[in-house]
Parts: sequence; structure tokens; C-alpha cells
Amino acid sequence: MFEDIFNYFAKTLWVLAWASWVEESGKREGSWARMNLMDLAPPVPEDCEHASNHFFNSLNSLNFGLGNKLNQILEKNNVSQENLGYYLAMEATGTGVAFTDDYKDHGLIVPRMEIYYYEGDDGELYFTYSI
Repeated sequence: MFEDIFNYFAKTLWVLAWASWVEESGKREGSWARMNLMDLAPPVPEDCEHASNHFFNSLNSLNFGLGNKLNQILEKNNVSQENLGYYLAMEATGTGVAFTDDYKDHGLIVPRMEIYYYEGDDGELYFTYSI
């Protein structure tokens, strides 16, 4: 029922982590001006989907009746599932514009989340997180 919220949450987490890594590692070529990073980023890795599952399990345990609350938020604020997933990821990571900036009375307890994308000593790239 809320698959688009989940998918866009995972995509937003991934784009935040990937874009930070590209910037910090000096691997960016050219300007990102007027480009949509959501379209530019590689596909969402499985580890990021796992992190999203963990986040939503935590969100569910902190918010009794989560499904009803999400429905109320969507209807009351006339927001799409994709935008809600995006805003939840921003709020969870403390990045950009959080959902509470525009919708202060949403009533959700949103867990804090740290995300990392890095190159290991073995040359492999890893996505990790903590909630």
C-alpha cells in the first residue's frame, strides 16, 4: 500500500549517500547544475533497501497505527507518496528540507539515521547505516 513511500525513501537515502561520496572522493566530473541527482544516480543497491526496511521497522515500532497515520498525512497535506518518502529520508538524515519544516503537526516520531557510502581498503564500495 505504501510501496512508493518506501521506494522513494530508499532512493533518497541512496542519492544522498552516493552524491556525498562523489563530491568527497573528487570523482565528480563537470557541474551538476540544473541536473536531477535522482535521475543521475546509479540504481539503488540492495544494502540501501535493507537500511530502508530497518528504518520503516523502527518507524512502525515508534508510531502505533503507522498505516493510519500515513494515510492521514497523505490526505490532510495533499502530498504524494513519493514526496512523503523523500521528506522522511531528509528528516531521518537531518539533510535538506525535512517533512516537519512544512508539516509541523504530522504526529510521527521519526528515528534519526546516519548513512555512509565509502570505498574500502579492498577497492570495493560499501553502503552502511545506523539508526
